[in-house]
Amino acid sequence: MKLLLVSAIALLFGAHVLAAGDRPASAITGVRVTCDRWPDARDLRQFGLDACRLENAKTDTDKALAVWRWIRHLSTSTNGHIPEEPGPDGRTVKIHDDAIKILNVYAAHWCDGLSRVYELVWRAMGHRATKCFFNGHTVVLAEWRDDDGQTRWHTLDTSEGWFAYTRDGSRIVSPDDLMWDFSLYQWPSRTPRNHIDWDFAYWGWVACPHATTPAPLADISVSPGGLHVSAWGQPYSEKRPPNLWVDNFGGLKGLTSFEHGPYVIHAGSSEDRFLLTPADGTPADGGGLVFHRTFPAVVADSQWFLRFRRAAEKDTFRLSLSIDGGNSWKLLHQSEAVGPARDGTTAVNLCPQDTVSLRGRYEAWVKLETTPGTRVDSVVWTAQLQDNIFALPTLMPGTNRIHVAADIPAGRALKMTCEWLDAAGRAQRNVTRVNKAPADYTIVCAGRRWEDVTCTKLTYENVPAEGERAVTVLEHTGPAANDGPFDAAFATVDIISRDCPPKEMAPAADYIGQLSDRKERYNALAALRVLGAETAAPAVRDLVLNETKDMRLRTYAIQTLWALDPAICRPVALAVVKGSPEIRYDVPDDKPAAVQDKESFRGFSAMVVARLGLREAIPLMEPGWRTTKGLAGRWAYIRALGIFGGKEAVGPLVEIMNAAVNAGDPDSMELAAVALGGIGDPAAAEALLAALDRGGDYPRPYVLAALAACGVKSAAPPIRRHLASRDEAIRQAAFEALIRLNDAAARPVMERAAAKEPIDWLKSAMAEKLAAWKDN
Repeated sequence: MKLLLVSAIALLFGAHVLAAGDRPASAITGVRVTCDRWPDARDLRQFGLDACRLENAKTDTDKALAVWRWIRHLSTSTNGHIPEEPGPDGRTVKIHDDAIKILNVYAAHWCDGLSRVYELVWRAMGHRATKCFFNGHTVVLAEWRDDDGQTRWHTLDTSEGWFAYTRDGSRIVSPDDLMWDFSLYQWPSRTPRNHIDWDFAYWGWVACPHATTPAPLADISVSPGGLHVSAWGQPYSEKRPPNLWVDNFGGLKGLTSFEHGPYVIHAGSSEDRFLLTPADGTPADGGGLVFHRTFPAVVADSQWFLRFRRAAEKDTFRLSLSIDGGNSWKLLHQSEAVGPARDGTTAVNLCPQDTVSLRGRYEAWVKLETTPGTRVDSVVWTAQLQDNIFALPTLMPGTNRIHVAADIPAGRALKMTCEWLDAAGRAQRNVTRVNKAPADYTIVCAGRRWEDVTCTKLTYENVPAEGERAVTVLEHTGPAANDGPFDAAFATVDIISRDCPPKEMAPAADYIGQLSDRKERYNALAALRVLGAETAAPAVRDLVLNETKDMRLRTYAIQTLWALDPAICRPVALAVVKGSPEIRYDVPDDKPAAVQDKESFRGFSAMVVARLGLREAIPLMEPGWRTTKGLAGRWAYIRALGIFGGKEAVGPLVEIMNAAVNAGDPDSMELAAVALGGIGDPAAAEALLAALDRGGDYPRPYVLAALAACGVKSAAPPIRRHLASRDEAIRQAAFEALIRLNDAAARPVMERAAAKEPIDWLKSAMAEKLAAWKDN
């Protein structure tokens, strides 16, 4: 939905305009209003904490799912455009990883942006997380402590609304769990199956670099006589319906959604009027005043309304706009073009086409220049904003505790009017005056289900203070009390794949028969894997040998064959990796996607060969990586070398690492570092140090961990430098690497790094590790 904000500025000049004592008081600034029944999306950490509180989440798994669920509540996966905004040079750029804007402004993104939202919220709560690229699709890679006390990485899909448990149902899967068992997607153990066929995409994965923590959006400000209105549902102004800066909902516009309750996925609105006096402006170079305005959401449209008086025709004023801090200005209007010759008052309503330059912005500067004979009584600036209604402080049935944070000047008060519809569609409202903030008050709404309360409008007004009480309820049309019971918002199992219930398992013989059915054989392979049907191994082997066109199915089949009967799988997988003539293909060379599927099949077979311990295939791994173009296939050969392990695998991995550094291939650097760290051979030190120096931030945490695992004490000095990295994953990896290397000389540097660490959870972890290190 879209949020419309209309802003009014009255600029009153000179002693002849304002009598003593008439000057308006300062605006109420820093306004933040939250409801305890809905998460505060303007603060990522608080959003996560609120999600956990609302879901009564106690364990790490419950907390992770609570965050996942509420991100789904406040957003949707768009099938329209990725949100985009103008960059510093004016060119439009895609919004990929700004979680604050995705949650509060746009309400939608593809898998990429929604994964970043989860990553940044989970990191803000004190956990490790990043985006995970799964062969064409991105999901969340998040770490937490499972119920068995072990800390592991896990996968959650924020855009498709899906996750899976391990086959025994004990924990949510890691990326490696999915990589080695496609059946967890087709036949989940504790949830319905997914509604979209992404199973093949989940085996080739790589962790992505961290997203940068985004800057907060501006808070609301309300000046005397002004107001700010946030509205759900229909546009606030029927005469001037709001625009969208980016129509990011695509085909979802106008639809209701199970996850979003009673609200339709389309535009909302808001109106903001504020007044500024000359005291609120700053003198401009060359004369005039400049006024700076920040917006709590992105501007979609703008308009100006002026009221002025001239004593003579030669008296003038000019109104100009800047979007770059006053470095350059665009003329909006000058008075010669319209108005009386002299001694009169005229209103001029302006909406010039060139104001489109303000669209997509979050702040702007307006400059007013006048000659002595011109008196400007007011300038009304309207700005239409796009916002996410799902992020507004939504009321629910029962008691809602409203928290108001604001800087309220003496003599002024913030008047809050909340309006909603009850289950019968009757209009209800609560009007409360807040003289002092922070302050809390309650709004009671009738109903039992969250659909019984549909918020319509929230109005903020700057009014004169009255009385001594901090909070005064002026009007309330709802019930005096409503203590429940209330329906739970949603259960996770109802959100994910609710239209795909699990099927009952048939006998293995039925699925063996379906292997020849092109519509059923993917599902049949998954079912045979779940059943552990060893008798199906010969038929699955025949599928691997004889399916020459569908390389994705072939990949699925060789994984299933490996799980059902390793002995039968061994010669087949080795023949695939060696390129033996018995493994035939009917894949057109002029179709890159088909060729990449073939490469992925061979790459996955290389990992299977490694799991089977066929070490004679080690010399084939580095050439396979070098000649393969598809990402998943390339990554598979590196992973295979890590699975093989031992000194024989170090040489090929070092060659890959050196080639990746020279080519600027961070994915291969990351995976090679993980593999070398798992082996722990000091012979890899030179290649790892080169990657540390030249490889960039992306693979750096993995390179640091690998250097420590290899016991390369000479690496300690370069590792110390990364204690000051801007990325907490790199700082953490450097800190842990120095402890693992037992670098006593680094202790003072590490103590200083721990003392200056800005992230609370990492600061605590560093202190604990230092204390344990000293004890040893």
